[in-house]
Amino acid sequence: MTKQPFILTLFIFLFFNTAIAYSQELKLANLFCDNMVLQRGTEVPVWGIAAPKERITVRFAGQKVSTKAGKDGKWMVALAPLEVSKTPREMAITGNTEIVLSNVVVGEVWICSGQSNMQFSVNNVPETKALLASSENIRSFEVKRTVSFEEEDNVIGKWQDTPPSSAVAFGFAYFLEKSADIPIGIIHASWGSSSLEAWMPRDMAKEFPILRI
Repeated sequence: MTKQPFILTLFIFLFFNTAIAYSQELKLANLFCDNMVLQRGTEVPVWGIAAPKERITVRFAGQKVSTKAGKDGKWMVALAPLEVSKTPREMAITGNTEIVLSNVVVGEVWICSGQSNMQFSVNNVPETKALLASSENIRSFEVKRTVSFEEEDNVIGKWQDTPPSSAVAFGFAYFLEKSADIPIGIIHASWGSSSLEAWMPRDMAKEFPILRI
């Protein structure tokens, strides 16, 4: 092998890898978007991707937290515990570019997941549907139904300034909001007729063979 083909191959390799690295735009995981609810009283992680080694700064509620993206472009920061806030605010995420999220509140965030009982629509329960007219400060993130055999950093969906579609999730959120008088965010991830094993960590099958699917 002559030096020229080797040098050319090395150049092409470096060129494309450098191009990929620097073309990686600053992005947030889909959980972080307009209309979101952040959990009160505990550290709040915020994560996404950017160009490798890019410096990322997150500003929210008087806080400013910075980090550097790793070699793979992944990054994460943690906001200090937040107080409840009904007043919408903005969150700014800055790197080589800037992302500004609007209409962000702080309250209680709950995950409502399961099978058909959780998926059952609020439209099918007249008594629960009647509560929609008097609901306040309830938002939802409807997770698109997809399958993965590995843990994921992201999900498909976005926050909506509307109650969840699930009757159980909405009923829970409605009475929690009325009693606590704080914003409620529901992450709704249900799938009717899904197997119980599909909701468990795959490693459990090693310990309990009956769970192998």
